[in-house]
Amino acid sequence: MPTENHGRCRFLGLLLGLLVCSGLQAARLDRQKLEAEGTVIGEIRIYAGDVFDLEQPEENGFLYRLANRWHVETREGTIERLLLFRVGDAYSEQAVTESERLLRSRRAFFDARIRPLRMKRGKVVIEVRTRDIWSLRPALQFGRSGGRNRASAGFEELNFLGLGMQLSLGYSSDKDRDSRFAAFRAPQLGQARWEFNLVAANNSDGHQYRLGLARPFFALDSRWSAGFDLLDDERREQRYRHGETIDRYLDDQRGFNIQAGWSPGLVGDLTQRFTFGAALEEHRFSAVAPIDGIGTTLLPADRKLIYPWIGYELVQNRFVVEQNRDQMGRAEDILLGWHASARLGLATGTFGADRRAWIYQSALSYGDRPNDAQSWLISSAISGRYENGGSAGTLSTIDGRYDHRFNDFTTTHVRLRGDIGHNLDLDQPLALGGDNGLRGYPYRYANGERSALLTVEQRFYTDWYPFHLFRVGGAVFVDAGRVWGDTPEGPDELGVLKDIGFGLRLANTRSGLGRVIHIDIAHPLDGGADISRLQLLISTEQSF
Repeated sequence: MPTENHGRCRFLGLLLGLLVCSGLQAARLDRQKLEAEGTVIGEIRIYAGDVFDLEQPEENGFLYRLANRWHVETREGTIERLLLFRVGDAYSEQAVTESERLLRSRRAFFDARIRPLRMKRGKVVIEVRTRDIWSLRPALQFGRSGGRNRASAGFEELNFLGLGMQLSLGYSSDKDRDSRFAAFRAPQLGQARWEFNLVAANNSDGHQYRLGLARPFFALDSRWSAGFDLLDDERREQRYRHGETIDRYLDDQRGFNIQAGWSPGLVGDLTQRFTFGAALEEHRFSAVAPIDGIGTTLLPADRKLIYPWIGYELVQNRFVVEQNRDQMGRAEDILLGWHASARLGLATGTFGADRRAWIYQSALSYGDRPNDAQSWLISSAISGRYENGGSAGTLSTIDGRYDHRFNDFTTTHVRLRGDIGHNLDLDQPLALGGDNGLRGYPYRYANGERSALLTVEQRFYTDWYPFHLFRVGGAVFVDAGRVWGDTPEGPDELGVLKDIGFGLRLANTRSGLGRVIHIDIAHPLDGGADISRLQLLISTEQSF
């Protein structure tokens, strides 16, 4: 008798397993069927998750509950306005996955997930779940790179009143200037998807004012864009040699750009965009009084370019979602496939320019992931002017990266970048140093007309999650770079510069856009005897 009951239990268990497997298979096919059958969206359920998930025992403490209570959750209407689908639309997997990307790209959210939940009266119910970040916070930062300190203090509100608007006030100080600033950004005004930006800064060496209003191509199937941008920026610029300031001058920059664009939308897996507009780029340079005995010796030539322009962009719809690539513990949207853009303008005296010049810029990138362990991306760009029968201010860049993931916790990252300048303007310095990748050397240590930088990094990701605030990782790295070509003071002739080092990475999971704190110690293998044998670098970056 027990044997018979045991046999019945085994049979029922097998039958239940088959039913569960069939259900899972049906769930996997569900999205395809919904789209193929033209199923209409009948309801959208939005769940705006708080900063801390109190259903997790590790986050259900007094301080976490208090933080949630003080935090203003994102309003459902704010989330709904970002979605690319509405009640009554036919279900589209493209609209769902792209809406996820749009939500994740906003600084107010840590993550976003959208899925068809169930059928109700012949229509599909869509579930949208987001997780907020702690949006109101003191903006206290200290950084050190290339032997120079920088610091900032103030506050930032990334989700004002739960509406997705960003407000910041504060003070910053670095090698070049002290600044008191205020900024406001509304990434979406009402239902119209217009973006508004305002920046005002009072600096020790000048000021910066910026105003912009734009309706961008917010999705691959967007059909039009328009906008304008105004800039008034006055600042003291410095030239360096072997990490030391050798010259100073004042750059009074003014800019204006107005544009409009049209697109046929997403056709197959490609989106093409056609834009046109008019721009002003003006630089007026002047001498400054000496500071610590260093004033102005060489002054760049003034430039005033006013020109109409036309542009083109091509985007291939090949996105993948990864984790532990440039972030830790959060979804990353990576564009693979082709992405190209180009822009061409003509400045003449007729429009008020101080010369006749063709102004051009273009970029091209392509990436792939042959398998789950490997991925690569290569990009190139060129910008400059054609005037007086030759090129001027021309800068060409090629940048490639390769990542080999051994497991979820270890990745080898290799990056090679090269820059080639031709007839560069004096205010277009090409430099390598502790501030831009050559971590064992002082600020803007090597200068010239061409540069190359190789970085090899062994990255380590962990499950350590202290207080559920920071993901912890680390890196061991080698950098090697070289700069060629003349400067006004002659070639640097420093040869290949190399360094080795290691660092700690702290990814703040409660902040927007995945800020990662870098704490690195680097040892230079070359350079002069006056360089410190250990360089400490502390910075807040957007990636690992």
